[in-house]
Amino acid sequence: SHTRKEAMTPRRFLFVLLVLLPLIACFLLTEKAISPGWYHHPGPKATRLTPIADLPPAYGRAILFDGDPKEEHGLAFEEVVFTKPDGLKLRGWYIPADEPQKEMGEEAKDEEERQEEQERDRTAASPTRGIIGVHGAGMDRREMSRYLPAWHTAGYNVLVFDCQEHGLSDGDSRGISYGIREHDDVVSAVDFVKESYGWERIGLFGSSQGGASVIVAAAKKKAVTAVVSENPFSDIRKLLRAAFDSLRNGRKVGASNEGFIISLIKVSGKLIPEFVTDFVIEAAIWRIGGWGRDDEIDPLDFIDKVSQPILLMHGTDDNVTPYEHSLELAALAKHKDSRLWTVQGGVHGKLWNENQEAHDREVLAFFAQHLE
Repeated sequence: SHTRKEAMTPRRFLFVLLVLLPLIACFLLTEKAISPGWYHHPGPKATRLTPIADLPPAYGRAILFDGDPKEEHGLAFEEVVFTKPDGLKLRGWYIPADEPQKEMGEEAKDEEERQEEQERDRTAASPTRGIIGVHGAGMDRREMSRYLPAWHTAGYNVLVFDCQEHGLSDGDSRGISYGIREHDDVVSAVDFVKESYGWERIGLFGSSQGGASVIVAAAKKKAVTAVVSENPFSDIRKLLRAAFDSLRNGRKVGASNEGFIISLIKVSGKLIPEFVTDFVIEAAIWRIGGWGRDDEIDPLDFIDKVSQPILLMHGTDDNVTPYEHSLELAALAKHKDSRLWTVQGGVHGKLWNENQEAHDREVLAFFAQHLE
């Protein structure tokens, strides 16, 4: 005899719906957390970085220059590729400090004399000092382009690169990981400049996710000399919760609040229970590799392990990473020269845009104090 297949009853349908809908909603919400509207990854198969005009609007805040250092600033540079221990290739630009001027008649000097003079020139020009620039979530190396003229004029070698899953670097377009993966990229960049260019005094500059990444990297890599961290977050869960709470209360987060998921959160508002928010946040942490690690994942867990001086920079009107995150980090920074530079009314990713001279002066004074 044949067993008759039971029809889907309204009660059974409702049960399936109640099970599936939260799972679907959870996936969509976590997807928004790890692949926000401004995330873009053309990948290593692309021949060039995507023009700003074709990127999401948020890029207009952080990426001001479309071209390479030569096109935009007249600076000589080389395309570089370095490989991480896991095999991923990271791509970027290396902008060398100006070579010292050569004296007339150098061709007449013997080899030993030339070597002695080159060593004196090398020491005088400090070509082994340099700054590694680390972009924020969803951005690429061009975010650092606005700083290059000032850093180059000050005599620093500079490396700017695309983190994994960003720009032209390797990855599967998995989205951002709030520094969990990206800080390893910074560690590899430090190894690269030491081994390939002989850097001895290394400054790190990072913004947003990059700002968090340089803090964690400095705690793990004592070869780093000094750190500048601009609008970093202290705690990933706290950051995500603040974003969800802002959206639930109808406030803007970042450059845009558009899209179906964002609209759904805003409409649902305070009807979303707290435990749902907690579950979504933990699911997002799991998806970006935050579970099952041997170490911690938050800058707040690493800041007291950073022996190097840190300059924190933050605006009081930051609606992406609230100012309180830097206050927490500053309170735990260990080095006596660590401090927080506060920009009243400053917003996320635009501290330099709104006051270029003051920003350059603050950063260069800090690096001059610690990289000389």
